[in-house]
Amino acid sequence: MKHNLQKLLQEILKDMGVVDVTPDVTISDDFHNGEYTTNVAMKLAKFLKKSPMEIALQVSQTVNSLQLTVNSKRLDPNNSKKGQNISEKETYLDMLQAIDHIDVVAPGFLNIFLTESALGSRIEEVLKTGESYGTVPKQDKHLMVEYTDPNPFKEFHMGHLYSNAVGESLARLYEANGWQVVRADYFGDVGMHVAKSIWGMMKKKNELLFMKKKPLSDRARWLGQCYALGASIYEEKTSEAEQAKEEMKDINYMVYLAAQEFMQKTLKWQPQVDYRQHVNMEDGAYQKVKLMFETGRAWSMDYFETIFRRLGTKFDAYYPESIVGEYGAKLVHEHIGRVFEESEGAVVFRGTHTRVFLNSLGLPTYEAKELGLNWKKSQDYQLDKSYIVTGNEINEYFKVVLSAMSQVVPEAAQKTRHIGHGMVRNPDGSKMSSRKGNVLTGEGLLDEVKKSIYDILHQNKSDYTKAEQDDIAEKAAIAAVKYSLLRVALPANVAFSLSTSVSFDGDSGPYLLYTYARCKSVLRKAPPLSSSRRRGSELVSKELDSRLRGNDTGFNPEEHALARLISFFPEIVADAAEHLAPNTLCTYLFRLASVFNALYQKHQIVGEPQRVALTAATAQVLHNGLHLLGIATVERM
Repeated sequence: MKHNLQKLLQEILKDMGVVDVTPDVTISDDFHNGEYTTNVAMKLAKFLKKSPMEIALQVSQTVNSLQLTVNSKRLDPNNSKKGQNISEKETYLDMLQAIDHIDVVAPGFLNIFLTESALGSRIEEVLKTGESYGTVPKQDKHLMVEYTDPNPFKEFHMGHLYSNAVGESLARLYEANGWQVVRADYFGDVGMHVAKSIWGMMKKKNELLFMKKKPLSDRARWLGQCYALGASIYEEKTSEAEQAKEEMKDINYMVYLAAQEFMQKTLKWQPQVDYRQHVNMEDGAYQKVKLMFETGRAWSMDYFETIFRRLGTKFDAYYPESIVGEYGAKLVHEHIGRVFEESEGAVVFRGTHTRVFLNSLGLPTYEAKELGLNWKKSQDYQLDKSYIVTGNEINEYFKVVLSAMSQVVPEAAQKTRHIGHGMVRNPDGSKMSSRKGNVLTGEGLLDEVKKSIYDILHQNKSDYTKAEQDDIAEKAAIAAVKYSLLRVALPANVAFSLSTSVSFDGDSGPYLLYTYARCKSVLRKAPPLSSSRRRGSELVSKELDSRLRGNDTGFNPEEHALARLISFFPEIVADAAEHLAPNTLCTYLFRLASVFNALYQKHQIVGEPQRVALTAATAQVLHNGLHLLGIATVERM
């Protein structure tokens, strides 16, 4: 609708001598100001040398004139005779018919009101198209979104959860807008964090056989403890710590070789770097490291997959550091003297900040790995855009990396954008901790929220079966966490409140799920109509179809407010993708739920076909919108 309004206004402006201007048309927050508003008259005042009010009145009068012309020609039986053409402006018949009137408001706003018939037609469109409402057909546009990126041998932390929420929602929003999306996960299977973990595993090797029999979540937690053990001593300043650092240095080389051999075995990988020259193959240490590397890597990756499934994510491409690091090292070596330079045994890039790409040990740093990663992405897929979603604490790092990329792989750099998000904190700004006082992991937060949902269900003495309670608690927990993370505009920090996030009466994920379930409950109570036919999962009567397409739907204020919001959904979805702003979709869905609940409280729905249709449309839009946030709905709640 907004796009058609822009096109209509462009045609009108051409007759006023204005070309190559796309008017800003925005959704009006208040229905008293119409459905849409534009400030185009104020923007063109200087160019046209007229007052904004004069321009706005001229545009409004032109629309009125066109409507009269179109209506008269439609009524004229001779308007199809050869040589009698309707002007280009008049080809926007549907848009002209959809406009009820335009108010001109000082200092020059045009407030555009749509007919109730136009709003009713959009309700019918929702019921016809179902899950497709708000989407456009698939196009030949390709996007990769890389997000989550948890590192094997470490725990799945809050930043991974935030990155997943943002990345998955952006992927779904772009898919809704016709893009073909590749979801990518980049994970650190090599590097000092792995060396620290394996050092810890060696110190706790007596527990290894016992851990193999434990559940996957326990094994993942144990790997995190091993990492913490190695990371802790690495920071100390004792002779024991210095010896541990030397051991980790040797382990690090072995990890790179072990990863390389693992990739050769599983992916037919052709090595790009000779790590074997740095490893003593005769003392038996390498085989122990290799075994622990493969064991820990497998445990971690399997464990992460359980979390991905829980969050509703399925990745299409996996990029391990062990592979892209070798590509990065190769690219750096090829560009020494032109882009990179040697410095004190290392290889650096001197941009706005000097960054090391190959360290003094000859190993690729995170920067070189990032370089190889984005080169590899461009080789694997023909992409139009490539987004990388991480915490914003590495924004400066990415500026330097993208600067180097622009000189080494310029085509990939031009298509790559880093999207930084904030940190997750308690409302007082402190780190989040569990009820036991430990710093929360990402999965730990989900479990804390799920327990709170269970408590609410038990307090309400619901009659749900155990399976229904489990389903509601799990989906409501995911909704609570994801909505809390996504409702804040990027890249702000998130102040996460457990009590607010699980509320069934407020700006929260569970509130939206509850509203959807309320809609479905109403629809189950609505009696079947004798002259009905099935559309999707709802029954829509022929009588109702006629009313929705008629010239006078007779909306009351609550119905009108709901109908206009439903009609905006496709534009909200398009804007959220274009501006990388899932928060705008969150705001919209909360408003939609609030307006529906106002209608529910004030008016009887069952027995009123128009309100039943509005309820069915509300349920569909809530379902579609929550899906785009990565949130699954429940039928009862």
